[in-house]
Amino acid sequence: MKISNHPLWLVGFRPFFALVCLSGLSLPILWVLIFSGTMVAPTTSLSPNQWHAHEMFFGFGWPGALIRSVGPPPTVMREHALQGS
Repeated sequence: MKISNHPLWLVGFRPFFALVCLSGLSLPILWVLIFSGTMVAPTTSLSPNQWHAHEMFFGFGWPGALIRSVGPPPTVMREHALQGS
């Protein structure tokens, strides 16, 4: 199967869902490492809780909402959903 025919690349918004998924898996681990003191947090005037709220809202929430709003599901676009063989 060619990369351009892979289901991930058939609809333009799917790669962004994959990136949001990876972000959702990796950022909580990063936050735990910073919160436990294993990693040093970036220097900022925000408290750790404010930084966490900022990252959840702007780093994860808004991109997910934006991707969902610009990428309607295939049924809305009257495209056929992918089916197995």
